[in-house]
Amino acid sequence: MKSGLRGPRVLKSADMAEAIQDSRERLGLSQAFDLGVLLVHGMGEQKRRATLDTDGGEILEWLRKRVETAGADGAGMVEILDEVQRGVAAGDGDLPAHVIVRITPPPGAGAPAYWLIAEGWWAESFPPADYEEFAPWARAAGPLVGATVIADIARRLEVGKDVNPWLRLLLIPVRFPIGLAMVAIGALAAFAVSLYGLVLGRAAKMTSLPFVARWALSKQRTLAAGQGDAYLFATRPEYSKAMADKVRSDLAAVREQSMVVAIVAHSMGTGVSWEALTTSRSPAAIHPVRLFVTYGQGLRKLFFTREAATSLPQLASTVGAISQLGALAIVALALIGVTLLARPFLPDALAAILAIVLGPAAIVAMISGVLAVVLEVELLRSCRRIWVQSGQNIEKDWSKVREVAPELKWLDLWASSDPASVGPLSVVGERIDSYKIRNRAWPPVDHDVYWMNHTEYLPIVLSCLFELGGPTLYAAALDDPRLAVTAMRRHTRVHWLVTTRVFLAGAAGGGLVVAVVGAGLPLWIPLVAAAVLLKLGVRPWRWLDAGWSSLVTADETTYFRGVRLPLWSAAWWLFGALAALLAILPAVLLLLLGREPLGAVYLIAVAFTALLALTVLSGGGSTFGRREQKETLRLAMRGAPGGAPVVIVVTAAAITVLVLALVLAALAAPGLFGTVLLLEVGIVLLAMAAEGIREYWRFRTEFAERSAKLPPPPASRRP
Repeated sequence: MKSGLRGPRVLKSADMAEAIQDSRERLGLSQAFDLGVLLVHGMGEQKRRATLDTDGGEILEWLRKRVETAGADGAGMVEILDEVQRGVAAGDGDLPAHVIVRITPPPGAGAPAYWLIAEGWWAESFPPADYEEFAPWARAAGPLVGATVIADIARRLEVGKDVNPWLRLLLIPVRFPIGLAMVAIGALAAFAVSLYGLVLGRAAKMTSLPFVARWALSKQRTLAAGQGDAYLFATRPEYSKAMADKVRSDLAAVREQSMVVAIVAHSMGTGVSWEALTTSRSPAAIHPVRLFVTYGQGLRKLFFTREAATSLPQLASTVGAISQLGALAIVALALIGVTLLARPFLPDALAAILAIVLGPAAIVAMISGVLAVVLEVELLRSCRRIWVQSGQNIEKDWSKVREVAPELKWLDLWASSDPASVGPLSVVGERIDSYKIRNRAWPPVDHDVYWMNHTEYLPIVLSCLFELGGPTLYAAALDDPRLAVTAMRRHTRVHWLVTTRVFLAGAAGGGLVVAVVGAGLPLWIPLVAAAVLLKLGVRPWRWLDAGWSSLVTADETTYFRGVRLPLWSAAWWLFGALAALLAILPAVLLLLLGREPLGAVYLIAVAFTALLALTVLSGGGSTFGRREQKETLRLAMRGAPGGAPVVIVVTAAAITVLVLALVLAALAAPGLFGTVLLLEVGIVLLAMAAEGIREYWRFRTEFAERSAKLPPPPASRRP
């Protein structure tokens, strides 16, 4: 590790306390704010005021809609009195970003409430990570952290609590291989990321092409600016202290001028806020902080990485072997793929040479992939103690904080497909509520779209803030029927979004098959056409998101007015029907072309993929709807006939029979291979569909019961 890095630097901007006091004097406010909210951003190249501009902007917009369009509660008024943000306030210069809001309830419903919303900005309280330092650590820790994420998602695979015991004997063998496959995919994905970092380093140093070097350097800066924050937090105590000191200073400024305070922290900001809280051991340093909201929290993973960093010297040889094997498998697989695509267009001599290379490459890929996964599982097993220890450290520190701040509550929210939060906080402690919510059920974006979740995340957080700072008529307890109903609506909407996304992807893939089979086009022509369309921005999922978002906006209005409406409206049925038609269209075209077996394979593949996506992206955790009463695979195994030993035997036998049937069909009767595969997939599909239908009808019943508890709104307020 280099020793020439600069030490933590002191910000030259104005002090947060002075900036807030200046706003109060301009407004003539003498009393303390009813509520102070500190928004703490996550890792990356965060600019000053960006968090208040985006996240705070969504808060203010939702706040205005909630107060001004209230139904039975009565409409009030929201006013922004001062906004030191994006240069709005005259002469604000480089003042820390904050907004002062007045919320006026309807006449007779109490006094106005004054809220202070400030930004805890720590992004420039330390120098950025150096890529030359960061890259070796990332290549060592990357496979461990990446595989841990996937392993935890696989661990959330569950079976319905009330599933028939005999059906469990079929469901558990389905979910068990899915979990193993996810661990393998996660390991290879982690290796791919490590390989990417290695290629960047080599490209920046060894290439003689200027544009390649510039590209590699820009990607290096992006990686170091984002993931480098986690590296510094985990390995450099002086920098983690600098981050925490900045947040602690901003928090002190908000505390001094507010009667009640809430911290709302995202991603790595949860770790920075945690450091600020847990190192403030006196009541005076924490009072009056009453609520700690973490969303997309990376707290558990940060502590795990910090603990693992001390063990990396001992694990370096294992991690290095895994990374090399994984990289070798990825390169071999890429070579195989390129060979298969390129062979029809190459000269015969070159195609013959590639054919000779293809066999050894396939063998290398299989052996390397299997060994890499085996070593990865062993590495995860050896690091299990570190994972457990990280949770115990969080519990111990939280207990100490609770001793000096017994009224402080912790609300942890994690999206079902957020790769950063991994899942529930999984620690046992007082006043820690960890709930699953649903953003988009799309891992690449779920971590960054919490504030766009207007029908679950914002209602939950703002209801808690109303309860703290008033006006309380807009507040709702976490077990309030309105929150439960809107969370259950969101559940169905996001599940349908996942299904529709699969349908669109299937329609695109089916379209390529139809183009190749029906028009007799070479495969590369439709592939190039699809790539050109994507490059031009013609992306069907954008239309999907636009339609989905407009329908979810109607759900938002339903929440604001507190009305009772059916789970599905005509617009949702139409939306679903259009997506289903798109999914069926390639099968119809294949049927018209006389390719009935291919059409059947396509339909079964699309249906199976949709159920598989819902299974993988929806497991685990407690929800606000409280209807997802499921059990882990371990508990489900105990509840099956004969208990866990019988389930293990049945699972092993089922996997063996399925694999042997495919092998025998391929060797003895190649013509029956497709039929056997379809039969096996069909059995699995029926098992998953049976549980899905049963769960859905239970869900519908629970939704009706919760919806019936909503107070009927005045007739004049009905939409």
